[in-house]
Amino acid sequence: MAKRQSTISKGTTHVLACCLFAALTLLANFSAPLSATGAERESSRVRLKPARETSVSKRGSAANLGSYISTSGDESRSAKQVPEVALASAVSPYNESRELSIDSPTIIVGESGKQLASECYSTASPCWQSCFNGLWVRGEYLHWWTDAMDTPTLVTTSVAGTAPNVAGVLGQQGTQVLLGNSDLGGAGQSGARITFGWWLDPSACLGVEANYFQLARRTSSFAANSADTPILARPVFDTGTNSETAMLAAYPGIVNGTINVTAATNLQGAEAMFRRRMYEECGARIDFLFGYRFVKLDESLNISQSSVWTATQGNIVVGTTQNLFDQFSTNNQFNGGDFGISYTRELNCWSLDAAMKLGMGNNHSEVLIAGQTVNAVPGGGSATFVGGLLAQQTNIGTYTRDVFGFIPELTVTARRDLGCNLNLSVGYNLMYWTRTLRPGDLIDRQVSQFPPEAPMGTQRPSFDFHSRGFLVQGLQLGLEYQF
Repeated sequence: MAKRQSTISKGTTHVLACCLFAALTLLANFSAPLSATGAERESSRVRLKPARETSVSKRGSAANLGSYISTSGDESRSAKQVPEVALASAVSPYNESRELSIDSPTIIVGESGKQLASECYSTASPCWQSCFNGLWVRGEYLHWWTDAMDTPTLVTTSVAGTAPNVAGVLGQQGTQVLLGNSDLGGAGQSGARITFGWWLDPSACLGVEANYFQLARRTSSFAANSADTPILARPVFDTGTNSETAMLAAYPGIVNGTINVTAATNLQGAEAMFRRRMYEECGARIDFLFGYRFVKLDESLNISQSSVWTATQGNIVVGTTQNLFDQFSTNNQFNGGDFGISYTRELNCWSLDAAMKLGMGNNHSEVLIAGQTVNAVPGGGSATFVGGLLAQQTNIGTYTRDVFGFIPELTVTARRDLGCNLNLSVGYNLMYWTRTLRPGDLIDRQVSQFPPEAPMGTQRPSFDFHSRGFLVQGLQLGLEYQF
């Protein structure tokens, strides 16, 4: 850059000082001026000169400062001749202790001025980042396994040639279980969790944290039809005869039909808590956690049956159809306090975090049982009745319950520092929820009548609260950003 000479009037000093600060900020950010040559980039760097150097050399004159501090053509001049406004404006506004005066270090331009530029750049931070200092946010992908739904035997079949009165009946020779008496569902479910945290003090001693997670709705289904399985039955215990029996949905030469069973699970939850440091040493700390926890579990079990008679059976004529369904739905909600402890160990670029928490509070449960039967006779219209096979007038309704429950949880997470305030995390989560109500446990397979008969005898099936624990475990992969 060619050397320029000009005379600056006293009235323009303040404007030039502002321009000087703007130029130095750009120099710190880009490490070079807008000129294209390497020599000019070297000459534009700034450094601190000891206080004993009270003059600005030719190298630090207008050739380097450009139009911000100009000379009148002298080879050098005293630093006292440089306007004080210009000197004050050249100081980084982010470090108040670095004030320039006649007796303090002056700013000159030279090859080794990189130190001051880097210091100004490192201490400067955007206003929005300063406002959110101490805030961190983490997003995680979840792949968790939930406890499968335990159900009684729901669908059976028998070998060909079995008599209709014993086809599909439990305990009879040749009866095979197609669905039930085991777990339903329970496969891995994908989900997501978002977590926010904020340290309330510069020493990261006290902080707040909140998270929300949800698993995708998991649906398991079963379907069977008479085309593939000629004999289809729904086994029950008949309290009138005090013996095992079955309701036929399909049997060769008598009735064709289908049976469909669908089970669904949806889990979500949230936490809001304080984090208080209790112990810290080099590379390790222990925090105490306390706050509030909410968890919600929605589940349903639906059993539907459709049959068409192909032969006359007593009062049932050919072409008569019967469609019925049983529905069992549960909603569990936990609200309570959450207490725990967290241990963190830092190992170079890695850190390991283990947290144990215990939720204690109210388990509010709601149960919905519904059922319906629709019979249609050719030329005779149709009739609708309340109740199916396992959901009848004796147990249909809505039931609620509130009990004290616990949710212990263990989380282990490893984090890798990626730089630029980013961390990659991978971990394992284990949670157990006590005293939940699940649809399969609410089924009473004892019946005192068959649809569309009115309730009689022992008035079964009946309803009762049957609790069990709900286990959730799985892996999570996340990305965390710290402001």
